[in-house]
Amino acid sequence: MQNSLLEQKLQEYKNPLVVIAFGLLLGFALYYARLTPCYVLVLVVFTIGALFRNKILCFLSLVIVLGSLYSSIYFHLVFCDLDLLIGKRFVYLGEVISNADERSKFNNKYFFRLNGYLDHNLNERKLNSKVLVYGSKFEKCEIGDIIQLKGVLKDPKKAILPGLFSEKRYLFSKGVKYVLKADSGSTVYLKTNKFAGLARFTTQTREKFNLIYQYYLEEDNINLLNGIVFGSKASDLNKKVKEKIQTLGLAHITSASGFNVSILAFFVFYLCRFFSKNKFIPSFIAIFLVLIYSSFADYSTSVLRASVFIILVLIGNLFNKKIKILPAISLIIISFFIFAPYSVLDIGLQLSIVAFLGLVLFVDELRRKINLKNKLLNFLLFVFFQSLIAQLSVIPLIVFHFHNIQILGLLSNILAVPCAALILIFGLITVPFVLIPQFNILVSFFAFIQHILTSLFLIWMKWLYLMPC
Repeated sequence: MQNSLLEQKLQEYKNPLVVIAFGLLLGFALYYARLTPCYVLVLVVFTIGALFRNKILCFLSLVIVLGSLYSSIYFHLVFCDLDLLIGKRFVYLGEVISNADERSKFNNKYFFRLNGYLDHNLNERKLNSKVLVYGSKFEKCEIGDIIQLKGVLKDPKKAILPGLFSEKRYLFSKGVKYVLKADSGSTVYLKTNKFAGLARFTTQTREKFNLIYQYYLEEDNINLLNGIVFGSKASDLNKKVKEKIQTLGLAHITSASGFNVSILAFFVFYLCRFFSKNKFIPSFIAIFLVLIYSSFADYSTSVLRASVFIILVLIGNLFNKKIKILPAISLIIISFFIFAPYSVLDIGLQLSIVAFLGLVLFVDELRRKINLKNKLLNFLLFVFFQSLIAQLSVIPLIVFHFHNIQILGLLSNILAVPCAALILIFGLITVPFVLIPQFNILVSFFAFIQHILTSLFLIWMKWLYLMPC
């Protein structure tokens, strides 16, 4: 009797890449949580594996120790210890490495690469550390600007209660240990990094996109559009709309994630297949646009995870090779761990990987079970059960991080997912045209469609939010 597709996929857990990824994550967890006594347990597991000649247990134990050791070495070498500077006012030198978040009424926030500071004797001391700057609303900085500013270094805030936002944990997942409170009027522009051209181009394109659509859409509509197309960093949704989105389990739609990347890649691939029988051209165009989109989404971890996986799938498709799911995801996790171990703490990345694992393990079985004659009903049922699988997969993580369960998420995605897919497709089609004034008529046509789609999305969300649950 043939094994089911699910059983075949689960058998991949013995693959060395899967064992390495699992071991590295456990090793990082032991290091991060300071669970020193657990190393005794690792030694016991290794001993049992050696006694029973179980190569997997022995190998896993060694990888756990290696993961913990690598984490320790990485954080000691990469994370600069600036504790002696906390609470003291100095002039700092460095480069702005992110677009400013201007949503706060009181300050602008941006990530800043510290290259050095001036001590009290005005001697320059070299540094290499990434911090979050809280700067004045009236002092504008662009990505790539090399500046000096005066301020006080501080520790990020911890969560007051479990389940609440922890600035310290969030920033650590971005490779940041400190925040810098800049004095008003202290920012001095020095020069611009000549390699910041691409980052500035993407920022300017997003701003033009936003500016043009302001003529056609209301504030909530355009903020929703920006969130779906470019991610939450480009959006300025008000608190009420954000609360509805989170309660209804739609945050994966309005923040750049694997959903956006997969819709883009496969829409472009199958569109190009109409014009070319050769697999190379559609695959190449899809890979190129996925890389471009990653830059527009500020290279968020969930987007990078999806981009790498989809690129692997497209490359495998060129050579008629089917990608094995668990080893491929494990390879991505290993890559994240090697280059940035702190990124495994990113909640968005965790939810993205777990939801994706749930889908790839069960979606083929689901497709075989749902086989109705009515295509529309078949599609709606498939979307519903896809949403159900994704929601059920991430419940343990959501309970662990947020201490709640999004029940309405099972229902909300039925209409929200296809609607958001259309918003994303039309939004991405519009991006090249906003750069050319001669295409304003075409942009206005797309804006009319986007007004209908975003309004439908908001009405659906409002109706569900009012439901008793």
